[in-house]
Amino acid sequence: MEDERRHLPGSGGGGRGDGRRRGVGGKQPAEGAGDGRGILPVSPLSGKAVITNPTGLHARPAVKLTKLAKTFAAKLRLRVGTEGKWTDAKSVARVLALKAPKGQMLFFEAEGPDASEALSGMTELVRRNFDEGSQLERQFEGQVACAGLTEGFIVRRALPHLDGVNGVRTTHPATERQLLESAVRKAASELERLKPAGGAVGSEIIEFQIELLRDSALLEPAFQSIDEGKSASKAFRAALEMQIAEYRSSSDKYFAARTSDLTDLRDRVLSALAPVSVEVPAAAQEDGGIYVGDDLTPSRFLELDWSRWRGAALLGGSTASHVAILARSRGVPLLVGLRADLEELADGEPAVLDAESGRLIVNPSDVATSQFQLRKRARIAQTESEAKYRSIPAVSGSGTRITVQINVESETTLERLDPESC
Repeated sequence: MEDERRHLPGSGGGGRGDGRRRGVGGKQPAEGAGDGRGILPVSPLSGKAVITNPTGLHARPAVKLTKLAKTFAAKLRLRVGTEGKWTDAKSVARVLALKAPKGQMLFFEAEGPDASEALSGMTELVRRNFDEGSQLERQFEGQVACAGLTEGFIVRRALPHLDGVNGVRTTHPATERQLLESAVRKAASELERLKPAGGAVGSEIIEFQIELLRDSALLEPAFQSIDEGKSASKAFRAALEMQIAEYRSSSDKYFAARTSDLTDLRDRVLSALAPVSVEVPAAAQEDGGIYVGDDLTPSRFLELDWSRWRGAALLGGSTASHVAILARSRGVPLLVGLRADLEELADGEPAVLDAESGRLIVNPSDVATSQFQLRKRARIAQTESEAKYRSIPAVSGSGTRITVQINVESETTLERLDPESC
C-alpha cells in the first residue's frame, strides 16, 4: 500500500499533541496559525491502487467500496487518475458515475481519527479485486425471441412483490367497488401515456391492454367477490390470477403468450390500489446493462430506455409474446426461456448476449471475447456493404422494376419505416 502521513514539522523537541510545540527558532507561531493552540494543521493521508478487476469499478465493486467507506468515521474521497475530480467515497451514486475501467489508478484521501485504517482498508479492497472471487466463464441457453449480438453487464430485475397486496375490507362493498374502479381508471391512464412513445406496434399493444382492462368479463368476477366481502385488492388479484392460469395452460402458444399482458394489468391495478416499492439495483443506473429477470411485461418494456440497455434475457417469456414483438420492432436482442437461476448471476458481471445462437455468456473468457469482437466487426462490414444497395431500385434479371405495395390503416403505421429502405 502506498500511503503517507503528511504534516508540517515543528521544532523545539515538543512531542506531538503536547500543546507546547514551538515554531522555528523556538518562537511561538504567530497568532492565528494552526488551530489557535500552537498545533499546526495535519494534511489528509493519501494512497492509491490500480484497478485490476476485469469489470472495473462497476455496480457491485462500487457498492462494496462505499459500504466499506461508511464503516469508518474518517472523511474519505477518491478520484480516477491525477486529473480526475475528487468524489465522496461514501456515495454509491457518485462512485458509480466515475465509470473507472480496469487499469485505471484510483487515488484516495482520508482525514479523521481512523484515517490510516480507512486508507489501508480501501486500497486493499481494490487490490483484492473487490473480493470478486473466481471469474469463471458460464454459459446459459435460451430461445431467441429477437436476434442480435451485444455485450454489457448483468442487471437482475425482480418482479414486484405482491404477497402483501391483499388489503383489508373497509366500510362497505360499495367503497371497495369504487376503489377498484378508480384503480382501473388510473392504470388505463398510465397505459395511455405510454402510447406516444410506443410507436405503431407499441400503441396497438397498449390499446389491446386498455380494452382488455375495460372488459366487463375481466372485472365482473372481481366485483362479485367484493360483494361477497373481499377487499378490492384481494378480489381483483384472485380474478386475474384465475385468468392468468387459464391462459397459461392453453396449448395455443399465441393464446398462452397473452399471459404477460394479464400479468401486466394485474400488477398495474394492484399498484394503483396499494403502491409497491421495487428495489432498483445500483447497476441499473449505468448504461450498458443486460436486463435479466423472470419476465418482462409489455408496458414495462416501453417504460425502459433501450438506448441505455443492450438487450434482455428472461427466464420466462415466449417468442410469441408482445414483449418479443416489441423487441423485434426495435431491434432489441432478446432471449426467453433462459435456463438459469437468478441466484447464479450477480449484478455487474460482464456478459455477452448472443441472441443468434441462443446463449448468455457470463464472465466471457478471452477467447469468447475475441470471438464476439470478430463477429461484431463482420456484422458492421456486412451492414456497410448492404447499405450501398438500399437506395438502388430493385430489378429482375431482365431489367424489370420490382415494386412492393402494402395496405396500411393510417400514415402513423409507417412512422418507424426508413424511406431509404423502401
